[in-house]
Amino acid sequence: MPATCRLLGAQPKSLLDVLSYSERMKWLDSAEEFIGARKLRNLHVHEYMPGFLLSWGVIAFFLWLGIRQFRRMEKSFADLI
Repeated sequence: MPATCRLLGAQPKSLLDVLSYSERMKWLDSAEEFIGARKLRNLHVHEYMPGFLLSWGVIAFFLWLGIRQFRRMEKSFADLI
């Protein structure tokens, strides 16, 4: 985004300047949400959090379970037809 801002004539000096400009141009819905998401990402990346990995494991398990259940239902419906 900084390079795009400069190409359009803006002279951003900081991330906040870039986000503010992006928000005005309607490229970004909310600079505050972007900053919040970035802070959360940094927290997860810079602080090794076993709970975070466990959360992803639980999500992956339920995703797998859902796909398996969907395939079973799909097969049942195919047998009926």
